[in-house]
Amino acid sequence: MKKSQRMLLKLIAVMVGVVVLIILSVTQMVRYSKEDSKDILITKEDAGILTEALYPNITSTILYREWMKNKEEAMQWEQLKQLLDYLEEESGGEKKQNSLYDVVTFPEDFFQHKAKEKVTTKDWYQIFNLLCSFYDPEKSIVEDTIRVLGMGEQVKAVTGETLGKQELLSAAGYRYQYENTGFTDSTYQTLKVMRKGSELLAIKQRDSVPIQLSNTWIMQVLPDRVHICVANYDVSLKKKDTVILEAEQIADLTLTEGVIDSSQIKTERYHGKLMQVSKESMEIEGHGTIPLAPDVKVYRLFGTLEQSKVSDLIIGYDFTDYVIEDGKICAALITRDGAMENIRVLLCKEGFAGRYHESVSVSVDTAYDVVSPEVTQTYQAGEAITLDNMEEKYKSKRIRIVPKALTSKITILSLARQTGVPAYRGTLEIEKTDAGFVLINELLLEEYLYAVIPSEMPSFYPQEALKSQAICARTYAYQHMLHAGLGEFGAHVDDSTAYQVYHNIEESMESTTAAKETKGQVMFYGEEPIGAYYYSTSCGYGSDAGIWHHNRPEDYPYLQSLHIASKEGEYEQEEPWYRWQYTQEDASQELIRQRLQDRYAVNQNLILTRQKNGLYESQDIPLLGDIQNIEITKRLDGGAVDELTITGTLATVKVGSEYNVRYVLSDHKTKVIRQDGSESGPSALLPSAFLTIEPTLYKQEVVGYSIKGGGYGHGVGMSQNAAKVMADTGLTEEQILYFFYPGIRIQTIY
Repeated sequence: MKKSQRMLLKLIAVMVGVVVLIILSVTQMVRYSKEDSKDILITKEDAGILTEALYPNITSTILYREWMKNKEEAMQWEQLKQLLDYLEEESGGEKKQNSLYDVVTFPEDFFQHKAKEKVTTKDWYQIFNLLCSFYDPEKSIVEDTIRVLGMGEQVKAVTGETLGKQELLSAAGYRYQYENTGFTDSTYQTLKVMRKGSELLAIKQRDSVPIQLSNTWIMQVLPDRVHICVANYDVSLKKKDTVILEAEQIADLTLTEGVIDSSQIKTERYHGKLMQVSKESMEIEGHGTIPLAPDVKVYRLFGTLEQSKVSDLIIGYDFTDYVIEDGKICAALITRDGAMENIRVLLCKEGFAGRYHESVSVSVDTAYDVVSPEVTQTYQAGEAITLDNMEEKYKSKRIRIVPKALTSKITILSLARQTGVPAYRGTLEIEKTDAGFVLINELLLEEYLYAVIPSEMPSFYPQEALKSQAICARTYAYQHMLHAGLGEFGAHVDDSTAYQVYHNIEESMESTTAAKETKGQVMFYGEEPIGAYYYSTSCGYGSDAGIWHHNRPEDYPYLQSLHIASKEGEYEQEEPWYRWQYTQEDASQELIRQRLQDRYAVNQNLILTRQKNGLYESQDIPLLGDIQNIEITKRLDGGAVDELTITGTLATVKVGSEYNVRYVLSDHKTKVIRQDGSESGPSALLPSAFLTIEPTLYKQEVVGYSIKGGGYGHGVGMSQNAAKVMADTGLTEEQILYFFYPGIRIQTIY
């Protein structure tokens, strides 16, 4: 073959190759173009479900019904404009003030599209975000990313039941519901979604990247499948033959299209008494302080397998193994249950004015040991020690005062309570920190109650009332032993009103008898000890757990808005705190603004300022101007004020929650007059939020106000003075508790 012919053939081959590449490229472009066109157009179903989440009334319109009838069709611009016009017509009230178009400015170029032109997801979500600013100022609709681990009947709980038909489980262990058919067949995919609470609304993007599962409990290994625990669900997965796994181990897993293709088993474990827990670390006796891995998991292995939380770990007990990786705790395995008889109480400084002590001096009425990891030293009865140079003397930053006799009492000479220098049962743990000394009194729960009951209820109250208080106090304490309130300090509770007042009043024979006669009795609802809240006096009505905005009333069915009365009348109508009055003669804007700023600093979501569009948002408290009105704008079941609105010439502020209302309306100076004519106060809080308010006006300006109220305390759970009256009428402690906590049972725990 001639050279020219060979060159021609090469040229033809190159040209054919180029043509083939062009054809392949065009094919790919066409395919991707189709996929892109499908991805970037918003369907009527997505638009309808997202709009319904913002404005539920849309479901009654012909427009919505047409969308749902043709779910898979893309939305057109004329339909989007119809939606906005409908929302405009429905907004703003009869006078059309602050309507949608008044408040929200839509870019003009949004509506320059042709009527029949289809709406892209980009344009839809730009408009939807603007609608959210109008209809969803609290931002309940959010964008999220979830990794789908299973759907519907694919997922079975360890107790046997499966997910619902339109439910899915994420790799993070969350259970979601959905109506949108776009979520069908999404198993093992990573989805960028729009979500409202636990409801998934629409998919913005999907991917099939591998799913990483960290610190997973391997329940069972079969020849062809592996069962793992994810948030109390038994998830069954395939695995490659090359992957080696063992049952009852912690492992990291990688899933590709639902198949485990790699794993890492973690076998290093520690065991010991848990001393402290914080967000960053745990201290385990004998192993020191160990940092927590970012994705630490907790599993309860006894009884029914359950994935728990770090807060479920029991401070002061050794029920748990800790799995270690790279020097960090990556998992905790709770191996058993046990009778928890000891409580750990953090002792506040004098006046309960903080948790760190500048110095510590102690003595004991019997011989005692000072125990540190390095040395134990014995001291004689009455011999005092001062611990300013603790590290030099005992070679440790933590020591324990351990009396030689079980009936001994430890006197803390550097501390004072209402009745003088206090003496404590049990042992005393002292830790030196950069902020000062931390004191932990560890003692029997029953002996703890000896010093709680008289501090919370007068000892001259009837025995059945004291027994009611004993069971309440034990239940409250036991719940915090299960879920430590002060894990970072290594304590279950402290001794102040933040939990239960402990040892502010001396023990008494009557209150100790009440504790002994109810030994081990705790109130349960279902399988959990209840939140046994109590307070001093009712106004004749109580409130439910919704009074605290971080709680949902449905989660506390035993805390209800009760009429606290018998057939003869309200139990506490003769009590001094049953009715009271408060008169504020100087309602200056400066004072009120300062009180608002105090509470805003604590919780910015409960002190809201009115914006120009009429919506209330969280912001620094502005100047109020002249106060024009102070009015109650929301009450809870039972009558407690839940919302107060303060209107000024320059700003209007809404105050949420009973505690904030009580704080803002008190001036720290004015006394409260009880119904028997006696005075009380001044105080940082009004006695309760069961009140009415009457502003005093001068030239249309609020210069003061008069309040009539009833009761003392938050109003949730047992009223102590009602319990006293009920006991006087012959009711038992069980009858009293069943009245205040409907549906509970009383169980002996040890």
